Amino acid sequence: MMHNVPDPLRESFHILTVPGRGFGKEGYFRIAYCVEMAVIERSLPGFEQAARKYGLR
Repeated sequence: MMHNVPDPLRESFHILTVPGRGFGKEGYFRIAYCVEMAVIERSLPGFEQAARKYGLR
């Protein structure tokens, strides 16, 4: 486990991700969406901010 590795999405936008290498996809990450809809809706501003920061929107 790599709990000591900084996660910029978590630290800056409170978005928890899991490295894709554990799922056979090095260079990618996975997000969990198996939570209540209200949790997803509350996280949308963070996703939007992250997309802007990384040039995805």
